[in-house]
Amino acid sequence: MISIKNKVEPEKLEDWFVENKELVYLRSVETARQLVDNKDLKEEILFEFYWNDTIYSKIFMSRKDIKTAMEKALDYFIPLEMFEKAQEIKNITDLLE
Repeated sequence: MISIKNKVEPEKLEDWFVENKELVYLRSVETARQLVDNKDLKEEILFEFYWNDTIYSKIFMSRKDIKTAMEKALDYFIPLEMFEKAQEIKNITDLLE
């Protein structure tokens, strides 16, 4: 499992997302998998960000977010020829239908 707690200064949060695209998309796939595998989960924490030992932001993925998140992840992984991830995304989206 990818660590979801990230120490990032609040004013640098946007930069962190730009600089860590692969981590963001990998975590999105992992979180989507958790949601489709456990029908009782309504949402799951995607990332937590903390500064000075205090969490200042939590980002969640809910079931309604999965389709859009997987489309964006697929758009990221295909040009990089990360076809195993693309297949995993297809498997997740198939479970949604």
